[in-house]
Amino acid sequence: MNQSILSSIYIFLSNGGNDYDFGLSLYAQVDHKKALLRNLQSKSSEYNKRKLVYELDKYLNSVNYIHEATTKTQASKPEPKTAHINAIHEDSRKHSKENDLLVHNRRNNPVHSVDRTDFSDHLHLTLQELTAERNLLYKQRDHLHPQLVLVDSDQKRFEIAREIQAVQPAVDRLNNKIKQIKATGVIDEETAINQMSAVDYKTLQKYRSYIRRYKRLVKSSTTSAETTKYQNHLEHYQALEKQLLNNE
Repeated sequence: MNQSILSSIYIFLSNGGNDYDFGLSLYAQVDHKKALLRNLQSKSSEYNKRKLVYELDKYLNSVNYIHEATTKTQASKPEPKTAHINAIHEDSRKHSKENDLLVHNRRNNPVHSVDRTDFSDHLHLTLQELTAERNLLYKQRDHLHPQLVLVDSDQKRFEIAREIQAVQPAVDRLNNKIKQIKATGVIDEETAINQMSAVDYKTLQKYRSYIRRYKRLVKSSTTSAETTKYQNHLEHYQALEKQLLNNE
């Protein structure tokens, strides 16, 4: 495989996979599933963006790619780091140790959760995707650490340190989502909406429009018969909304 393509994939992942079209062009040049590529090319939903990042990261790992920056020695002496950069650096290291300890504790003292055999295929896939996204953030942070001593100015080190610091909230958010799904067997609304097709999202908006309408009618109804009628309609559309969000 052309090293420039591997290097481009690494840069794409290090930048958070933000340039979707560029990522698609890279995925088309490596070993890929044709059906998956067609699906990824059909729309740039949040779900597809995460899937593209996951597939490129998996490919990079499969070829044992090592970015050239990680192979350089640290013999050259960089300019002295500012106290603020050191503080961010140490804070990131602290979070890394806490995450490692969390993984160790969960392996040795598993918490009570819904039986994984009760999960649908969709729940399993969602857990895999969220876990892959979180692990990619771990890798991005780990890739950034060596660069702190390789860049040649405090300004660049400051920018890298800020990037490292910015990763942790996203890691925490994904860990909370994963924990919630394992404990309740329910996908959070943000993730469910990100995974929806355009058609399903339009349907969801229609259901919610009806829900708002019938809530108003229940509130303004003047007879018990009207209240019962509108309440039944409201509960019907609330059930449809729940089914769509839970992919039932």
